[in-house]
Amino acid sequence: MITSAGLNCIHFMIRRFRNQALGHSTKYVSFASSQFFHSFHDNSKCDPCYSRKLPTLRFNIDKPSNRKFSIDCSKLGRRKTTKIPDTDDHPYYYRKRMAICCKKDDINQALNLMNLSINRSIVPDINTYNSYLYLVIKHHLFDLMIQCEKRIRQHVTFDSTTYSTLASGYSKMNDWATALKLLREMQSKGIKPRARNYNPLITSAASCNQYQLAFDLLNEMKIPEKLYLFPDENIYNDIIEMCIRSRDSIDIYESAQEIFQIFRREGIRIGNHLESAVLNWFQSHPTCDWKITNTSVTDSGHCQSCKAQLESIELTPARQQRLQDVILQAISNGDIFRKYKTNDNDTKPQYDGKIAYGSPNEQKIVKYSVDPFEDFCQWLHPTGPVDIVIDGLNVGHGRDCFNLWKIKKVVQHYKQLDKKILLIARIHVLTESSKKSNKDKAIIDYLFSNCRVFLCPNNHSDDAYFLYAAVIGGMNVKLISSDLFRDFKKGFSIPVLKDFLQWIRGHQLQVMRFAKGDKIIMTECPVYDTVVQTNGQSWHLPKDQHNTWICAQKM
Repeated sequence: MITSAGLNCIHFMIRRFRNQALGHSTKYVSFASSQFFHSFHDNSKCDPCYSRKLPTLRFNIDKPSNRKFSIDCSKLGRRKTTKIPDTDDHPYYYRKRMAICCKKDDINQALNLMNLSINRSIVPDINTYNSYLYLVIKHHLFDLMIQCEKRIRQHVTFDSTTYSTLASGYSKMNDWATALKLLREMQSKGIKPRARNYNPLITSAASCNQYQLAFDLLNEMKIPEKLYLFPDENIYNDIIEMCIRSRDSIDIYESAQEIFQIFRREGIRIGNHLESAVLNWFQSHPTCDWKITNTSVTDSGHCQSCKAQLESIELTPARQQRLQDVILQAISNGDIFRKYKTNDNDTKPQYDGKIAYGSPNEQKIVKYSVDPFEDFCQWLHPTGPVDIVIDGLNVGHGRDCFNLWKIKKVVQHYKQLDKKILLIARIHVLTESSKKSNKDKAIIDYLFSNCRVFLCPNNHSDDAYFLYAAVIGGMNVKLISSDLFRDFKKGFSIPVLKDFLQWIRGHQLQVMRFAKGDKIIMTECPVYDTVVQTNGQSWHLPKDQHNTWICAQKM
């Protein structure tokens, strides 16, 4: 039964329906509205609220309208769907039905569909086969998996999903050799592997105690100049457990510290799943005794348990200069920072586009630029360094829409602290706001009047502009963004990558939430580095929880 509150909601929707002219004509709206009326008529006997609301509802929905309009109702936000063919002689029939089987985890229906396609001599597409493989592997029907692989090789071409799904199946069979052949076959065909292609293979190698293979594959994922992929947390856990099982070989056991170094380099914190494996490694050490405690760190960077001083978050002048030179060189070459989106048919990336820029001391300029990044550099250098660089798209991102109000609050916050502010975003922030309310237009005017603003073209990487401005500012600016900058980690060597991530940790601030009034809750940059670190006699590993650490001291 529909409640009174539900009826009020429908009443509002019907009036809005008429006001926005969503329908064919007045008589059709009246007819459709009367259907609403009659559908609720019987409920008036059950809920007295209906009897009071229905006369008003009937008056409003049947009231004649002077507005003349004609709109195709089939386009009113209705999602386009492709009808499943009724006959089973079409490959698309099997694709849609198999997808439904995956969603419902209906293995029996999936088997029947595949048998039906074989009996009718229908060749399904690769998506159908991928869905079928996923189900049979999930239910440990590995014989059917092998039969399906043979059929795929006869009729269709493998894609990345096929390779990763089959590798997962063979890994569950502990057949790491076949899973490795699939990975190499995929690479030989020019298909760029992803983390999901490596994950099951490393898991299988670790479970079979294939120490060298597991570490070789992990190191292959971590080559910055090629892949630099990010495996699941479970992969690190499996490798550490493999090292623990190799207590007879102290070299293999100690190699788990290579995983700790990856944690250190990438700033990975120890979650609940990883914590059990890490603690087990210390507690099961064959030659050393370790004292393990959960602790915290003071504001000055001292461990509360062992009183050791943690490493500073700041780079040395030499490392900072090296990082600055590498980033500027990468920008000038265009290898890393100019990540422009292009169409598949374009032979060269399109650098041109519409831009906008301005500041409190100059008029807002909107123009078409042949080389927007070059214009940005020429505009930025005379203005001098800034204290704060705001990633506008990241800060303004909301759950349902882009929110300019958030950006305004951040600018107001640092304006009160008398900071020099630079806002980086894309041009759609300006063009879309002009089509919205006067409130959004007023926010745009406020931003251009209170800070420096540069809006790059929509098909450009705004992160390139964002980081370039930070580097030019002497690398002492604060970055307001929650971006992980993963795209920019792939082109650096290991030493430079380590410096880059440490610099980000020491200068990046994130907006946690907006409190009542003008107060903003933000993260803080500590004076010490919040990564895994060791001094030879102790290990300090940060946990997921705020300011919670694992302190392991050698006895």
